[in-house]
Amino acid sequence: MSEVTRSFFRLGGAHSVMALVGDDVTLSYDTKQLTDIREETVEWFRTDLKSDLVHLHEDCRTFYKLQNPAYRGRTVLLEEDLERGIISLRLSRVRLADEGNYTCQFSSVHNQYTVQLLVEYNIRRHYLTKHAAEFAKYTGEHRKVKLADLLTKLTTQQRTLLQPSTAQENATRASYRISNAIVRSGRAFAAGDFVKECLTIAAQDVCPNQMRVFSQISLSRNTVTRRVEDMAEDVRGQIAQRASHFSAFSIACDESTDVSDSAQLLVFLRGVNEDFEVCQELAGLETLKGTTKGVDIFMAVERVMDKNDLKWETLSGITTDGAPAMVGNLAHFPSLREVGLMEEDTPKYLDILNNLEVEFDHRFEDFRGNTTAFELFAQPFSVNVDAVSEELQMELLELQSDSDLHSRFRELSLQDFYRSIPAHRYGKIRKHAQVMLSLFGSTYVCEQAFSLMNLNKSKLRNALSDTHLHDILTLSVSQLEPDIERLLKTKNRLHVSH
Repeated sequence: MSEVTRSFFRLGGAHSVMALVGDDVTLSYDTKQLTDIREETVEWFRTDLKSDLVHLHEDCRTFYKLQNPAYRGRTVLLEEDLERGIISLRLSRVRLADEGNYTCQFSSVHNQYTVQLLVEYNIRRHYLTKHAAEFAKYTGEHRKVKLADLLTKLTTQQRTLLQPSTAQENATRASYRISNAIVRSGRAFAAGDFVKECLTIAAQDVCPNQMRVFSQISLSRNTVTRRVEDMAEDVRGQIAQRASHFSAFSIACDESTDVSDSAQLLVFLRGVNEDFEVCQELAGLETLKGTTKGVDIFMAVERVMDKNDLKWETLSGITTDGAPAMVGNLAHFPSLREVGLMEEDTPKYLDILNNLEVEFDHRFEDFRGNTTAFELFAQPFSVNVDAVSEELQMELLELQSDSDLHSRFRELSLQDFYRSIPAHRYGKIRKHAQVMLSLFGSTYVCEQAFSLMNLNKSKLRNALSDTHLHDILTLSVSQLEPDIERLLKTKNRLHVSH
C-alpha cells in the first residue's frame, strides 16, 4: 500500500486531499502550537454519517466504543506529529465510502478544521498496467474519436443491464408498499388481485404506453402473503434491536378469544432508552392451547420475552385488565338502564354497587401506593424530599437547588427535561424517570389490537393462521415502517411475475 498526502485546493476554509482506493492517506491539521498536545482531546468526525465519530483521542488513548464501525481498525493518530502540535490522522485501506468532509475538533481551540477527502478508484492504475500500451498509438483527433466510440459502447451496455434491473426493483418496491397498505386497511391478502386489475384499467386510460410497467407489479395472493411475512419480520427485528437498548421497559397483557374460539394473548412492550426515546410496540401474539390458567399466561409471556431478548431484571411493571369480578359487575349497568330499578330489587343492586366500589378501590390501589413516585417524576422541584426513598434524596436535594435546571423544567416537556439533566450527577433520578416513562396507564392498546384482530379474523376469514394474524397485527399497530429498501437488497433475484 502506498501512502498519499496531497493537498490540492481550499473550499470554504477546507483543504482537499485525494487518495486512491486501497491506499493509505493522512489528513493533517497544524494547530500552530509548538507544545506537546498528546494529552489533549482530539476528535475527528463526519457530520454526514449517522454514527459520525471517526476517531477519538483522549488522555493519550484512543477510544473505540463510539467509533463508526466502518473505521474500526483503520485509523491512528501519529504520535510524533502530536509532539509537534500537528494533528495527523492516518486512514488505512481507503474505500470509496470514505469520501467526504472530515472535521477535526481540538480541545484547546474553539474553532474546527475541515478537510475534504476525494477518493479515486484504481482506474488510472488499471489503465497504466493493462491498456496503456494498446491505446498509446491513438493521438490527437484519433484518440478523441476512439474515446467517443468506447463511451458509446459503454453507455449502450449500461442501458441494457441497468434498465431491466431498475424496472424490476421498482415493481418489487411497489408490490411491498401496496401489500403494506392492504394489510393496514384490514383487507384480505387476495385484495391484491383486485388492486392489480384497477392499476391495469387506470394504465389503459391514463398512460397506455406504460402498461408493461404496471403489469410487472406482482400482487397475487401468494405474493402479498410473502411480502407481509417479510415486512412483519423486518419490523419485529427493528423492535428487538430497539429493545436491546432499553434502560427500562414494561409490558401490557390481555387475553381474548378470536372467531375460531382460539384464546389469543397479546403482549405489548413500552421501553425507554438512555436518551429518553420511548418505543411502544406489539411484542408478541401467543395462542394459548388448552387451558388459560395463570401458569399458561406466564409461560406465554416468557416466550415473548425470550423472542425479544428482554431481561426480567429490566422490567419496570406489568399492566393487565384487572380482576374478572369487576368486569362482571360492570355488565349490570346496561341492564339497569333498560329495565329500570324496581324497588324490591334495591338490596340486590345495592350489594352489587358496594362490591363494585371495593373492586375500584382494589383496582387503583397500586396508584395510591406509588403516589410519591409519580409526584417525584411529575414535580421534582416541589415534592417533599423526606417523602422519597433515601437513595434518591441526595440527588433530589442537589436538583432542587439548581436554578438552571429549575428554569429548564419550566420551559421543557418532562421527557426533554430529564433528557437534559447530566447523567453523572443525577443518574438515579434519570433512572427513576425512565421507569415512570416506561409504564403503561392501561391495557387500552390491547383492546385496540383485539378490535383489529376481530376485523381481520372474521367469519369470512376464519381460516387465517395464527402466524399470519401475528404478521397482520404487527404491521397494523406498529409505529415503525418496514425497511423496504433493505428487503430489496436481501433479494438474490427480483422476480417479475403476475
